[in-house]
Amino acid sequence: MVRVRTKLLGVAVVAAVGAAACGSPPPTKGQHQTATLSATTAVPVGDTGPLTWGLYRATSSLDPLTAIDIPESSVIDSLCESLLLQKPDFALAPGLAESAEYTDPRTLVLKLRPDVRFWDGTLLTPADVVFSLQRARDPKAGGYYSTVFERVASIKATGPHEVELKLSEPDYWLRGELSTMAGTIVQKNDTERKGKKFGTPSGGVMCTGPFRLKSWKAGGETVIERNSTYWNPDQRAKTPRITFKPVESSSAQTAALRTGDLDGYYSPTLSSYEQLKKNARLTVATGPALATDALAITNLQGPLGDVRVRRALSLAIDRSAYSQAVYHDQVATPRTSTNPGTWAYGTSVFAETSGKASPLDRDLDQAKKLVRQAGAEGRTLVMAVVPALSSINTLSTVVSEAARALGLKIEFKTFSPDVFGTLFVDPKAREGIDLLPTLNGPYHGDPAPYLATYTLPGGGQNFSGWQDAKVTRLLTAARETAGDDNRAKLVAEADQLITKELPWIPIAHPYSVVYMSKKITGAPASSVFGNGPWANMIGAARK
Repeated sequence: MVRVRTKLLGVAVVAAVGAAACGSPPPTKGQHQTATLSATTAVPVGDTGPLTWGLYRATSSLDPLTAIDIPESSVIDSLCESLLLQKPDFALAPGLAESAEYTDPRTLVLKLRPDVRFWDGTLLTPADVVFSLQRARDPKAGGYYSTVFERVASIKATGPHEVELKLSEPDYWLRGELSTMAGTIVQKNDTERKGKKFGTPSGGVMCTGPFRLKSWKAGGETVIERNSTYWNPDQRAKTPRITFKPVESSSAQTAALRTGDLDGYYSPTLSSYEQLKKNARLTVATGPALATDALAITNLQGPLGDVRVRRALSLAIDRSAYSQAVYHDQVATPRTSTNPGTWAYGTSVFAETSGKASPLDRDLDQAKKLVRQAGAEGRTLVMAVVPALSSINTLSTVVSEAARALGLKIEFKTFSPDVFGTLFVDPKAREGIDLLPTLNGPYHGDPAPYLATYTLPGGGQNFSGWQDAKVTRLLTAARETAGDDNRAKLVAEADQLITKELPWIPIAHPYSVVYMSKKITGAPASSVFGNGPWANMIGAARK
């Protein structure tokens, strides 16, 4: 994931968290608790009946190119498939492509499965793949993924089941991106025929997945049904139908889960977590995720231009209080700037380096010392806040307490949710702001492209213009390094430098939380539901 994608992810996910967290209590003192993590839930014993699954708002598009948030991506992932797929632990596996391998540093070859069929019975061809990737690559197509292909020079069919991507420079980040919406394949003829209606309620989509679209009402429910002719019988759907129902408020989500109006829902911030965990009707599971809750530094001309002040603020923030109030301690305290869920390759390397770094614990005495050394007492920080988003309000309280404990002044600029989104795309809108809260991360298990967005010169989220020559060298080298372990060493070293310099301040690495009726099981506990198969895994639970 690069530039625009991450930038927009920050907007979309913050909105989702805020909506789900409505009614969260103010932060209280508490000790961090380590959750028991599993990427999966129990394997189903058989098929189940029709299900109703909650979304925090209605689905607005089924075009993979414009899917940047859960109400779109989780539905599309049930209908359409990508060239590679993500397992629940975010490891890559074959998808529509049997393999995706670099034959040399500037050539990525896709070997397509020969037996894949779209819902209408037509075979998947290299022409569909070339069309889908070219469409994703084209900035004029109106999608969010064109920068993923910035090092791609050409895409062409080179055989009856083969597609070749030629690169202008080595790019070992690209392969993982083919497991996301950027690598999701749609039928060429159908997409061209529908034109602007493609991906809308009046046009729909034509894909290859285990479900097909049954109905979709703009602003309302989306219904998908089992694809009875699915090309991969081992992964057939175990439910005949899923209705995706928008339920916007935390209280309504809680009530629907308690009464059985909803059979399932993903949310890391539902304020009734403790209550629902004790509910006899429900199973609640916690799994790994990819995102990081952070404060983006947007101005280096003020107090935060001094790294000592950035470190002081990080040391003074009560992460435990924030994590308890917003995430009910279903988080990892940051050791580095990236969520451990993103370490899906070179796992032993990341575990031995980033995984053994010291946690970012609170140390007010050291923080005050740094502020004094910087001569920053009495200076003012300005933070963007959104009164309608409870999680941001909670964070603003924690940041305010930290700043005042350090002898700094804190001011808040308030924004509506819609206007808040412009802060991620419009430099003028960010003028006068030092701190921008965001929940942000990659769409697959690789932290490097995400780090690049806010640490490399010209990165789509490098709002402050921060740069470090060594970080730039390490991340650039990682992009051009083939071996997983060698690439992980470079990324881990860059991550630790970034965490030391703090161009963004990581606050929490939230886990994924799934709520399910006890009559069903199989849904991944991880956040793979945003960019990988999940709904076809749900079936009947053992009684």
